This record gives sequence, structure tokens and C-alpha cells, in this order.
Amino acid sequence: MESWYNRQAPPRWRIARHVQYEDYLINEVAPLVRLKNHDPHMVALGCSFGGYHAVNIALRHPDIFSGMLSMSGAFDLTNFLHGYYDQDCYFNLPTHYLPNLSDPWYFDHYRHNTYVLATGWDDQCLGQNQDLDRILSNRGIPHKFYIWDSYNAHDWPTWQRMVQEYL
Repeated sequence: MESWYNRQAPPRWRIARHVQYEDYLINEVAPLVRLKNHDPHMVALGCSFGGYHAVNIALRHPDIFSGMLSMSGAFDLTNFLHGYYDQDCYFNLPTHYLPNLSDPWYFDHYRHNTYVLATGWDDQCLGQNQDLDRILSNRGIPHKFYIWDSYNAHDWPTWQRMVQEYL
């Protein structure tokens, strides 16, 4: 409710709060996790809107996150922006920044990480996952894309099974 879902706040404020939240995760939470757990692998995961968060943070910080699992991720956030668009929007929408990404540093890291997209054939976010799969494939970013043959795929019972399968 502090960022994307705060419908009372203007889009610029929403994206600014999202950037602040990511800064908190990268500069405070991730170092604390590393302090308490020395395993070099840190994976971002989430379902639905959390799937977006997992993809975005893992692709923006491939040196911190060695992988991601997005279950039924929702990647088209333009409806939250109501036509507003700036550099912060661009760099937090993977389907916007990935097609133009050219920095070899990112691609070097991507090649060593593990990325998984999973959704269902009847999932409301299937098309958005297919779009991201196409972009990742076109950019040569190694990943796995799974479409589950289950009904009501955009729901917790399917996500619980996906976590057991892919994590």
C-alpha cells in the first residue's frame, strides 16, 4: 500500500516509493541476510505481483540475486501509472528495459544465474509471462519457462506446488 497499490498517491510518488523500497532491500535486508547466512546463493521469488518483484530485483541486481522464481508473475504495470512514465518507470519495468539492455556486465551475471518463470495455461498473466519469456530468449538470457496444465493456476494451491517443484 506504500507504492504501486496506493491509489490515493500520484504515479510519480508510487514509483519513488518503489525505488526507496528496493534501496532498503538491497542496502539493508540483503546485507543482513548475508551476515546471517553465508551461502552465496540468494533467490528472489514471488507469485502474481510478487512475481514481478522477484523478476525485477533479480534482473536489476544479478550480482546479489543468483536466481529468481516467478510464479504467475504480473509484468504489465502500466495500469498503475495512468500514463505517467519517466526513467524510474522505465528501469523498473523489465519488459521495457530488457529489450534495450546492452551492458555486458549484466549479461555476464545472467549467464551464471538461474531464472524460472512458471504460470498456468489458464492464468490471467499467461500472456505477460509469454512476453517476458520471448524477451529473455531474444536477449540470450538463460531461463526456464513452464506452463502448468492445471485449472485455476493463478492461486495458492498451484503456487505451493510450483515452489516444491522449482525451489
